[in-house]
Amino acid sequence: MNHKLEITVCKTSFDFNVAKKITKDYMEWLGFDLCFQNIDLEFETFDTMYNQPEGCFIYATYQGNVVGGVGIRKLADGICEMKRLYVYPNYQGSKIGLQLCETILTIAKKLRYQKMRLDTIAKLDKAIRLYQFLGFYEIEKYCENPDETAQFMEIMLSYKN
Repeated sequence: MNHKLEITVCKTSFDFNVAKKITKDYMEWLGFDLCFQNIDLEFETFDTMYNQPEGCFIYATYQGNVVGGVGIRKLADGICEMKRLYVYPNYQGSKIGLQLCETILTIAKKLRYQKMRLDTIAKLDKAIRLYQFLGFYEIEKYCENPDETAQFMEIMLSYKN
C-alpha cells in the first residue's frame, strides 16, 4: 500500500455507526449466526460496550474507504476480549489486520488490562496465524461458541503507568 492507513478510535455516533456496519458486514461474510453471543444486546449497547474506559472499537480507512475494524470489551477484572476483527476481502493480505491488532493491543494496555482473550473458529485460519504471530496462545474454553472447531486464545499484556 502506497498511501497511509488511517485508524480511528470510535468516539462519535458517526464512528460507532461505521463500527456497527463493519460488524454487520463481518457477520454476513462469516455466514455464522452469532445469536449465541447475544448479538442483539451487543448492537443495542454498542456505544457503551465498545467505549472507554472499559472498551474500544477502532476502524481503518485507506484512501477514504473503510477497510476493517476490531473492538475490545471488558470480560472480567483485568481481562478484556477482542471482538469482531474484520478486514474487507478486497483488502485482506495487506497487513491491515496486523495494524488493527497492534493498535487494539496498545489501547488495551493503556486501559490497564493484564490479559486479552478471544474466541475464533478454524475457518479463520489466517486470523489464527496472525494471533499466534502476535503472541496469543490457546487456552481452555472461556465462553460459549457452538462451532466444533472453536479455539480460545489469550495474550498477556503489560502496561506502563
